[in-house]
Amino acid sequence: MSPGRDQGLSNDHIAMMVVGCIAFGVLYAKRGPVLAGASNWLHDHQLLTDRNAIITIPHLGGLDLSRIFILTGTLVLVAVAARIAVRRRADATND
Repeated sequence: MSPGRDQGLSNDHIAMMVVGCIAFGVLYAKRGPVLAGASNWLHDHQLLTDRNAIITIPHLGGLDLSRIFILTGTLVLVAVAARIAVRRRADATND
C-alpha cells in the first residue's frame, strides 16, 4: 500500500451500512406474511431445514452443518470479490 492512500471507509459507506442495518431491522420486525412466503420458498429450495438445525432462525427454520459451510464459503467469496473490486478501483484512480 502506498503512503497517503485512504485506508478507511468513507462517511458515505458507513451511512449506507447503518441505513441497511436499520432497514433490515424494520423489515424483520414487520415480517408477517412476507416472512411466511420466504420461509416456504427457502424450505422448498432446501436452503433451510427443520431437522438437525445447529443455528435456528425464529419463525423460519434453521441451518445444519452442511448449510453453515455453504453459507460461510459464499460469504468469504463475496468478501474476497468485494475486496478485489475495491483494490482495482483504488489502483485505477491512482494511475
